[in-house]
Amino acid sequence: MALFTEEDRQGIKKILDEKVKGQIHVDLFIDENSEECPPCEALVQIFEELHQLDQRLLYTVHDTGLKDEAARKNKVDCLPAILFNGQKEGRLLFYGVPSGYEFSTLLETLGALSGRESSFFTPEMKDYLQSISSPVHFKVFVTPRCPYCPQAALTAFAAAKLNKKITAEVYEVSEFPETGKKYQVENVPKTVINDSIHIIGGYPEKGLKEKLEELFS
Repeated sequence: MALFTEEDRQGIKKILDEKVKGQIHVDLFIDENSEECPPCEALVQIFEELHQLDQRLLYTVHDTGLKDEAARKNKVDCLPAILFNGQKEGRLLFYGVPSGYEFSTLLETLGALSGRESSFFTPEMKDYLQSISSPVHFKVFVTPRCPYCPQAALTAFAAAKLNKKITAEVYEVSEFPETGKKYQVENVPKTVINDSIHIIGGYPEKGLKEKLEELFS
């Protein structure tokens, strides 16, 4: 049974035609034989149906869980996971199934990584992010019903696109309650930077720069 209605398909195809500039590939990490990964099948089906709408969207399925060599190499620590490839410098991962409002995060990220240019930040902020020489690790916690979450997720992903020192991991936290508990997630979006700086809610570009400067001070 298809996930997307015909109306959905038409709307998604229009967005992909507008956003995607070229071929884009993702790695999907799943374990369909595990009782602990009920969303795994749904994640693969999402990309099957997206590929039907736009054959520039390519994906590879790794179905051996966290023991998979590619999973270890890319430091994948939860399932299911999406590892984004494409025109980017850092590492971008989405843990869980990007449904609800987070489906827009998926489409926007596919579009952003299909082209070299990045217009998410101002030129000044882009220069600042590209100048960072120390490791920065974003963990962003989101839920499908949160309308403010995509902006927080896309901010982290856009930063990682610009600099190989930056890693951005987005968690659909309702699928990973233990991880949410570890990082004391009570409200979303919540962003944790280098396990030391915690930001609840959205934040402007200036606010992100101030937090990063605080991190390096």
